[in-house]
Amino acid sequence: MLNRSRMAQGLLWTELALAALLWVQVPGIVQRPLQHALVVVAGVVMVAAGERWALTVGDSRVSLAPAGAAAVFLAGGLPIAFWSLLLGSAAAGMANFRGLATGSDWAAGLIAFWTAAAAYHLWYWPGAFIQFIVVFLVINSGLVALHLLVRDGANGRHPFLRRDVMWNLAGWLVSLPLIAIFSLLVRQDRGWERLLAVLPFLTVAALLRNLQATRAAHVHTLVAADISTRMASADTLEQTLGYAEEAFRRTVGYTVLGIYLSAVDGSLQRARVWHPMGDAAPFAESLLPSDGLTGWAIESRTSELITDSRRDPAARPHPDDPFAPRSALILPLVSGTALMGMLVVGHEQPRQYGAPEFQLGQLVASRLAVALHQLRVTSEAKRLAVSDPLMPQLANYRYFTEVVGGLMGEDGEPLAVVFLDLDKFKAVNDRYGHQTGDRVLRDFVDLVRMQIRPTDLLARYGGDEFVLLLREVNQDGTEAAIQRIQESTAAQIWEGVEESIGVSAGYALYPEDATRLDRLIDLADSRMYRNKGARKRDPDCLRNTLP
Repeated sequence: MLNRSRMAQGLLWTELALAALLWVQVPGIVQRPLQHALVVVAGVVMVAAGERWALTVGDSRVSLAPAGAAAVFLAGGLPIAFWSLLLGSAAAGMANFRGLATGSDWAAGLIAFWTAAAAYHLWYWPGAFIQFIVVFLVINSGLVALHLLVRDGANGRHPFLRRDVMWNLAGWLVSLPLIAIFSLLVRQDRGWERLLAVLPFLTVAALLRNLQATRAAHVHTLVAADISTRMASADTLEQTLGYAEEAFRRTVGYTVLGIYLSAVDGSLQRARVWHPMGDAAPFAESLLPSDGLTGWAIESRTSELITDSRRDPAARPHPDDPFAPRSALILPLVSGTALMGMLVVGHEQPRQYGAPEFQLGQLVASRLAVALHQLRVTSEAKRLAVSDPLMPQLANYRYFTEVVGGLMGEDGEPLAVVFLDLDKFKAVNDRYGHQTGDRVLRDFVDLVRMQIRPTDLLARYGGDEFVLLLREVNQDGTEAAIQRIQESTAAQIWEGVEESIGVSAGYALYPEDATRLDRLIDLADSRMYRNKGARKRDPDCLRNTLP
């Protein structure tokens, strides 16, 4: 990643050097000071307005700034167009200056404009301006695509910018009448009144910006409603998190997005990260209350909007992180009074998010928190439905019968049902109390699990009685497993209990002993009681007593 970052920076420096070299090749300004000063002012205003009021469509950014510079180019030549591009871009971009990245954007625009102007003069014909537009789009988009390829590689999220070319071409088509109007008005010998030629351009740019804002608000509302519905019906955690990512991808966009979820110990652990480089995660594995703005959000349960992290000391972006976001939304996932997690949305450009994006983020975060809470409640309900109340990690008898019944049938596998009953357990409860008795039961469960396979199933029948499913076994394998359980139980030293505790066992085989579930269980139960009677006469009787 660091090698790619250095290569991308080298490419940007190369673009800046090339732009400076081309600047030297631009001829001097023709000596008509007033006329050209006015044209430069008009060009700077149009370029600055085009940059500040640029439209964002998905991953594409449509700016009318090149069209404004092109209008100046037709009216006064390439030098004035260069000055307009440089000064207008600087005026619009200083508030969002990103150092080398911003400089490279300017350089790419100047290189593309110089190449398009050279082609315009070299191959002038009635449709030369159309040729100008095509050359500009190809060179500008090609430089951007090359930078993204070097920085992100073939696996980057940025495709070759076909959609960007299409949207920018649409911007040029909208601008063609404005360029014609500007060219006609600026040639009128009206002195400072020529500046009125920029009004149609500014009006259309402002209208397009307002149209985008209205459309974006409408899209945000529709996407939020759609995602909320899908989140509410999601069956898995992966689906739910994916819907949250989709909401931001379809609306505000991001460079990196991370979701953290609350763990059992109360910490926030990284659950999922989306960013251009794929699986590598630029976010920390866990968030702590002492971690800057995220820590503040954890403690206060308050969302935060960061417009520029480099100007906000509390944000503290890591200097070595190539995807350190300049803009960010920090959104706690709160359902009721419970903190379910944290959602962090970041973009590499400053001031990418404002009040509308912040409101949408809060809405998505609240819906995600509710969906996560519902998933947790549903998961807990399912767990309680199949687990024992005293030992939640242990299956209950109802779930046990469902599993065994599902394994039986015409093509059912051979299996054994085993009943286990602790000897002298009542005396332990009476002498030491129920808390000690519960501890003995939990220790016994751990002991049995050490003697069986992961595919076998242990469940609690009631009190100190347990049922055990042994899969794909015969009589010898079943009796060997019972003997291991009985021997390890007899050798166990129970904490806080002086007496020794044993276990009686009985089993029934499927399909040899019975083909019905109720018959298997009754037979295993009766054999367990026969084994218990035999063990009272001979405590060393460790083998199952068969009829």
